Amino acid sequence: MHLDGLRAAADCGAWYAALRRDALNRRLAGDLGEYTTVVDGPRIVFSANADPTRRIEAHAWLVASIDASVTGLRWGWAEPSSAGSPADLRGVELRRAGERLGLRELLEPTIPLTAGTDVTRTLETIGAVAVQIVGTGPYHCVDLDDGRHGVFLLSGPDVSGPGADTGRPEAGEPTLSEVAACLPGLLAGIPVGDHRVAVHGLAVRTGWHIVWRADGAVAAGASSCVITDGVSTVALAFDGKGRPVSAPRPA
Repeated sequence: MHLDGLRAAADCGAWYAALRRDALNRRLAGDLGEYTTVVDGPRIVFSANADPTRRIEAHAWLVASIDASVTGLRWGWAEPSSAGSPADLRGVELRRAGERLGLRELLEPTIPLTAGTDVTRTLETIGAVAVQIVGTGPYHCVDLDDGRHGVFLLSGPDVSGPGADTGRPEAGEPTLSEVAACLPGLLAGIPVGDHRVAVHGLAVRTGWHIVWRADGAVAAGASSCVITDGVSTVALAFDGKGRPVSAPRPA
């Protein structure tokens, strides 16, 4: 078995998931500088290297992990410790989506991986699938103490430490201006098969208005879209294979 069956769900959630992840990364770097990540039960703790009392904590749900030998992926819901926990409801959502969409990959506890599997890109694909189906995020990839490589969904980041704000400020929903500013730098790192699916999924997820048009006069299969969130408007163009041909531009 492989992960090709999950590609459509991963593509649909890829841009949204990447923007949420980028917002988290910028917040961690801005608040902590260089930091250390520790998985502590149902939490992930990010601690500043310069001052370990300065930290950001988040509730964490293990979506999936890849074993140290990179021969198989195991879903978090299949972990013995997840049975009966509130977080296991997210695993139920994944399995129900597998039944509804006919995706066997979401129903099997483990998925064999082929030799040469790229761990980072595989975990990012799984993170995008989870964000798309479960509806929460951002996701974060962490190397675990037992040698496994895990991808988690985070919720409720909380800044703690001397002088820190209290409460649970979360990275907000991405804005269209953030798409225009951040996306060019993110594109190379997002494992996406068809970026047209990804941008449409982003618009649907955020409630933005999107209009498509065919650009056959430019190149066979080429297309473009205009997106507005009621404040900003940007245009994007894609080639016949669904790849962006330019950075987002004001429309």
